[in-house]
Amino acid sequence: MSFLLDLLRGALIGVANIIPGVSGGTMMVTMGIYDKLLSSITGLFKHFKKSVITLLPYFLGMGVGIVGFAFLLTKYLLVKFPLPTAFAFIGLIVGGIPLIVKKLRVAGEAEKQAGRKENVWLNRIIFVFFFALIQGMQFLGEGVTREVKPSVAIALIMVVMGVITSSAMVIPGVSGSLILLAIGYYNSITAAITDFISALKAMDFPVLFEKFAVLFPFGIGVLLGIFFVAKLIEWLLRKHGKTTYYGILGLVVSSPVPVFLNALNTDVPVTVGAVVASALTCAAGTVAAYVMSKE
Repeated sequence: MSFLLDLLRGALIGVANIIPGVSGGTMMVTMGIYDKLLSSITGLFKHFKKSVITLLPYFLGMGVGIVGFAFLLTKYLLVKFPLPTAFAFIGLIVGGIPLIVKKLRVAGEAEKQAGRKENVWLNRIIFVFFFALIQGMQFLGEGVTREVKPSVAIALIMVVMGVITSSAMVIPGVSGSLILLAIGYYNSITAAITDFISALKAMDFPVLFEKFAVLFPFGIGVLLGIFFVAKLIEWLLRKHGKTTYYGILGLVVSSPVPVFLNALNTDVPVTVGAVVASALTCAAGTVAAYVMSKE
């Protein structure tokens, strides 16, 4: 049962990374698994077997979420039902905020017992800065879609794009999809994923190899980014726990705004039915996040 639940959590993280404005790191925090995944990633070489056992269901779930739902989300749900889909993720974000507040208080108590004095103003500034950072990202805009064809230069670019995406995946509140959208690679990469799946179904090997040549270096970049950024955040949580959690709280509290705005930025009219459906999906997401954070 625990394996299946972790698989579901991983799928939600994977799906979150596809949607511009939503962060996989936020999903990790709100479901109460952020610290566990962080320590498993950074301890991969030191405690290899234990880390692999912990990470396996999450990474399998992420793969299922990204591959299995990329087409459903980008071609159907976000096109036909953008508002209810967005509010499902807003609910998932909101439902996990109490857990972050609790962790912030625990970190504060630990620092107090260690004799470290809290810098109240620094914590407030950190919260406001990261809240404003997410709002500011909305003004990046959508860049020109850049074509990606297999080549050495594109392979290197894909590694860099993978690092950027995974860094945002690990940092709560920061959407890797939104960054890729702004610099022009989001549509190309999501198209490569869906084309790869279609080619795999049709056993179209030329297209399959072409898309693999794009996605493989991207995957390498993702793995590199996850490991090194996780190391940095683990150090920050260990040395400056409460201040780091204030930054995380600022990022997470700010996250629903871009998710909502991106859902409105479509040609789909906002109807009474869409509003009712959004309220229901938001409530379901909130309950789901609360339940999963308690497990």
